[in-house]
Amino acid sequence: RVFREWSNRLRSLFINSKLYIENPSHGKGLIWYNMTNLTRNGLEGYFYMDCGYGGYPGGQGTIAFHLLNYLKYVDDEDIKRVVRKSLKYIISTQNKNGSWPMALHQEGLIRFRPEKLDEYESFNGTSESIRALLAGYKIFKDKKMLEAAFRGLNYLEDEYPICYNGLRDIGINEAEAFSAVSIIDAFIDAYNLTGDKKFLNNAINYAYYTLTYIYMYNTRNLNFKYNFHPISYSITPRLSPYESMWIISTYNRLYKITGDDLWYNISKMIYNETVKWQSRNGGISEGVFPKSLDKLEPLPMEQTFAIVELMQASTHFFNIEKGKDISRTTNTKIDPNIRIEKENNYVINIYYKNNKMLSFDVKKLKIIFIRNSNLNKYGISFSFYKPYSISSNFIKMIKKILRGRYGKFLLSITDIPFFIRGVENPRRCSDIKIHLIEDIPKKYISIDIDRIKANCICETKLHRFSMKINVEKIENRLHISFNPLKIEVLDHDIYCSKVLFPLIGAKPMEKKEGELIFDNFSISGRFPGIIENDSFTAVDQTLATNWTHGGVYEGSIDINIFD
Repeated sequence: RVFREWSNRLRSLFINSKLYIENPSHGKGLIWYNMTNLTRNGLEGYFYMDCGYGGYPGGQGTIAFHLLNYLKYVDDEDIKRVVRKSLKYIISTQNKNGSWPMALHQEGLIRFRPEKLDEYESFNGTSESIRALLAGYKIFKDKKMLEAAFRGLNYLEDEYPICYNGLRDIGINEAEAFSAVSIIDAFIDAYNLTGDKKFLNNAINYAYYTLTYIYMYNTRNLNFKYNFHPISYSITPRLSPYESMWIISTYNRLYKITGDDLWYNISKMIYNETVKWQSRNGGISEGVFPKSLDKLEPLPMEQTFAIVELMQASTHFFNIEKGKDISRTTNTKIDPNIRIEKENNYVINIYYKNNKMLSFDVKKLKIIFIRNSNLNKYGISFSFYKPYSISSNFIKMIKKILRGRYGKFLLSITDIPFFIRGVENPRRCSDIKIHLIEDIPKKYISIDIDRIKANCICETKLHRFSMKINVEKIENRLHISFNPLKIEVLDHDIYCSKVLFPLIGAKPMEKKEGELIFDNFSISGRFPGIIENDSFTAVDQTLATNWTHGGVYEGSIDINIFD
């Protein structure tokens, strides 16, 4: 359900006319922007440094390819319309020798890249374009797409592929391991479509070539001279979790076709080594860099594309029955001893054998009572520090006024320190400051009770809280789950320095992984960090989602009340 919801949200971006252009300066058809800017009138697109990560039209090819995969499952005429125009653009920008240029300048007077990128041939962009055209041919049956794809494959055909410069952070000319992954997939796509073993042999050639990018390393002696192969030198030697996770799926495609255990075994080895770099909150960094002479440290930011490849790679090593819910299942039988009642419009009381066990004030978003427990004034609540302050509202108003095609340059002045110092970890608020949601005016409250279940919604001007509450008796405890607990950020440019929930007005007797045990009850969930003082115990959720720009948090909290 969650995956389908995100799919629908992403789908809406690609048919937003502010995020693409038609009738471009070079080529014919439709081009999606590769960057977005939040303006007073919503999202607007623009080109970052004249090109995308994989290059244009190569970057366009990857967008079209994934939208074509979406069309395998959904008959969507709007997406078909824009994808067909995108494929038209890709065909119109192919070079005579079958390759595609690294980038084409489409708009804007200032060119931040000094190179003439339209004169460079991109191996990566060519393979991305080929994959899109082959996928497009399957749906639209347009022979022009197939012919253009074959011209591109002829360009890529090479018995002895070799890196022309270095790793992708310094090399303009390709191919290297980064581009070779897409090339392997392009040849496999062609083999699956035609059955011609010439394409399979080319895929295997490039796959063997990528093996030269796999290194053994020992952090006790990070001597780059011996740990990094000379054909892939770089001014920034590093481990690459993104490419490592990406190539796992490609190697598994080869394994399924050839039956050669080499590709499966090496992909499993790469997976086991790379997944070690997954962070506490499930993300993965694009690069892991040496620190001093005996340590490695990941970039202090996690990349969406790296996480997607991690998820994709993981699917090769586990099985889920189709249609089976892998989340925790609850007892469907109704216990006659359990009931939920509403009190004074906003308070939910949970009873077991006529004893009140828990009271939840939906308006305050606060558990105000647990039987035989000594919760103080904080109860169990939510705290968002700063977003509702007068100063934050003033800053937000100024930013919204400035946001636009030209105002964004004024706003970017605040990013100069990051340009000078480089990427840093998010700042953590050293002081433990709280601002309880119970003190914030509410715009909308909804409570729907169905015997032992309840659906609750509470909305402020900046956040929308929704939760499903289910109650069941499990052995010697009453189990109350808030699952899912969903918090949506309803605005942008929100300054939020500390987010704490659950914030519990008691001291724990015992702390376990993902569980806090108090006098007569326990509370569990995904707890990335615990904060304690004399008044409360709280879970630090400051980095759990994007609390400043339209983020969505979805998790769960389970409370067990003991007999």
